[in-house]
Amino acid sequence: MSIRFYIWGLVFSTILSLAAWVFVIFYIDPEEAGVFGKFFFFASLFLFLSGLFVTFLVWLRMKFMGEEVAAETIGLSSRQGILSALFFTAVIVLFGSGYLVWWNALLVLAGILLVEFYFLSRDK
Repeated sequence: MSIRFYIWGLVFSTILSLAAWVFVIFYIDPEEAGVFGKFFFFASLFLFLSGLFVTFLVWLRMKFMGEEVAAETIGLSSRQGILSALFFTAVIVLFGSGYLVWWNALLVLAGILLVEFYFLSRDK
């Protein structure tokens, strides 16, 4: 599969997840839906952010390193995009539940960085 085909599939799935997130925002009342409404909101937000970050990272690698290197590092871009989306979603969850302070966000960031450093050290 070529990298262009992968990017178009990624963009299409990101647009679908954005549509799902917008649908949840406008048509699901969190007071009535309860836990399920919040779960669908955060899950669709996570999927949208994952697609957005992965697409952006693959595009950056294509622009600065070329298509061949970008094709070789798709796994790296995917992992970093998913971890970035996980960080932002976790911060929004903390904010929504009233537990967000700067040191909580730093703890979440430290946890995400530890996971990324583990995978980077394992790849070598």
